[in-house]
Amino acid sequence: MDAALKLREPAGGPLENILQLPGLGALAATVNLNGLRTAERLELSVDAGPFHGRAQGVMNLADLSADLDFSVDSPAVAPRSDLSWKRASVHGRWHGSIKEPRADAHVEVDELRLPAGTQLASLNADLNAEAGSATLHAVIAGLRIPGPSRSCCKILLSPSTHRCGSRRRRGPWNYRRPTVCFPCTRPR
Repeated sequence: MDAALKLREPAGGPLENILQLPGLGALAATVNLNGLRTAERLELSVDAGPFHGRAQGVMNLADLSADLDFSVDSPAVAPRSDLSWKRASVHGRWHGSIKEPRADAHVEVDELRLPAGTQLASLNADLNAEAGSATLHAVIAGLRIPGPSRSCCKILLSPSTHRCGSRRRRGPWNYRRPTVCFPCTRPR
């Protein structure tokens, strides 16, 4: 199957309004598929203002598996007044089927501001999924959550594990997560 899709929208277009992200910027997206159903070559690119996303690799549509590399990079962006970051980056790989994926991703975010006033000075995380479980190793620095407390924390999660498909446990989540919290001062 061969297919190509191109989408372009100027800044301030309908998608910004639908997503309620008025500062997103001009949008350009391209998807190309080439090859047999069992070996489709995928090339995907999405640019929204200074935000850039890419994925490329081979997909097997017959057994819903893939061998893909992906990346998302963004410099300082403020798509809304209550949502912004100084820098964001996600890079990773997906191998295998949807039923049994093997995936790795590295996430870095600096100076993240979320709705309702929550802030992170930095987030640095690695995610690994394989053989029905997912492991997360993350460091969150400068976490600020609005409220009466006058302190914030640096949090280290290493590792957190989620096991899928276990019938012996109550609920779907199995976590191991040592957490370290260092007091710091909250801005006034």
